[in-house]
Amino acid sequence: MNKILFVIDCDNFSYNNYNNAIKKINNEIKNADFKVTLFGDLNNKLKNKWVRSLQESKIDNIIFYEIPILKKKNITDHFIIVETMELLFNESHDIFIFASDDVDFIPLYQKIKKYNKKIWQISQNRELSSLTDDYIDNKINLFIEDIENIYTNEELILLVDESI
Repeated sequence: MNKILFVIDCDNFSYNNYNNAIKKINNEIKNADFKVTLFGDLNNKLKNKWVRSLQESKIDNIIFYEIPILKKKNITDHFIIVETMELLFNESHDIFIFASDDVDFIPLYQKIKKYNKKIWQISQNRELSSLTDDYIDNKINLFIEDIENIYTNEELILLVDESI
């Protein structure tokens, strides 16, 4: 069984794509044990949308780190790096999956690779998508045109209705 740490940068990844990501991961990795960590400065409305998305995935091991914006400077990336390093050293994960297009994580990816761990990235931004390619083992693109390949017509109608 693959042990997966799924790190979500809520400042750079949409709750609308969370279940898309889980479906794609499950298509590529069978029999996975997930731990999901979410980081971000979320208002109550946005947090409730994340909670709904998380409940749909039926993954039990979820940790939410609420990161406040301090003096107009968002420090979410720093929290992600520190917490991920702690989990790298204190828990046994085979694959680290990052839902973010943030290039600030490249030094973190390099460190994780030194410990012979796999790194995947889930990308939503076509323009930033290729900047981290040299540092990861696998990339899942969730560009808007990919959504049609993930969902049935009925699911697409529900997704569109929910976003309106």
